[in-house]
Amino acid sequence: MELIGVFLGVVALVVGIYHVVEIRRALANLRAVQSSISTQYLGKFPRFLKDIVDLVNGARDSLVIFCDYPGYGEFSDPAKALEYQQAIERQKRANVNIDFTCLDAATRKKNISDQFAGQEWVDWAKDEEKSEKVSRFLRNMGHANPHNATITEVIDYLHALDERLLSEPYLQGAGQIVLHMPIYFWIADARKAIFTIPTVDRSFEHGFFTSDDALIKALLEMYLRYKKAATAALPAGNTGATSNEHTSPSKPAGTNHE
Repeated sequence: MELIGVFLGVVALVVGIYHVVEIRRALANLRAVQSSISTQYLGKFPRFLKDIVDLVNGARDSLVIFCDYPGYGEFSDPAKALEYQQAIERQKRANVNIDFTCLDAATRKKNISDQFAGQEWVDWAKDEEKSEKVSRFLRNMGHANPHNATITEVIDYLHALDERLLSEPYLQGAGQIVLHMPIYFWIADARKAIFTIPTVDRSFEHGFFTSDDALIKALLEMYLRYKKAATAALPAGNTGATSNEHTSPSKPAGTNHE
């Protein structure tokens, strides 16, 4: 009986090992299938900032950027936001064609104020995570006493940061529009893109990567429609969405703060 028991135990062990191996093999196959899918979920903001940096760095001919703030991600992940800004600057110096569009100054400042007007920011100083974010951002901005700062100061610093970035040589000529942006996207060489969908209250975003030709074409068509609509909405005699906007291409080549 003991030998039978040992034998059955060995058989059970072998079967168990076999099942583990098969499960691992199935998971590996699932990961391979997922990586081959043309559109993939990247997670919530700011997790996908690294993916945006990689996309920008990988562009060879053209970049189309359509997002709310020039300082995208500056408040939530300043280190990755800096990498993002540096990546755009490097690509500009490498003569990559960059078509950059963001919201205009008034709309940006209103949206920033709205982001910090929510109930979750009323007692932000008592929230360790929010307090650390505020202090870190203000320290980076050179604030002398970030622990005694107000949300109004944070809003002012964020807006000033956007204005400073727009004055940088690599963003001069960027388009600024007053229209609501329901989606943000970054398109490299008209072949790869990352797009994000913000919630209604803009408290967070979901990010996606795509190499799907039809989806990228749809994003580019949407981009051109927005540029055209922004120009059409201006008073007669004004030819740009703002005094800072360049002429939009007829065929593109190729922060969210919180």
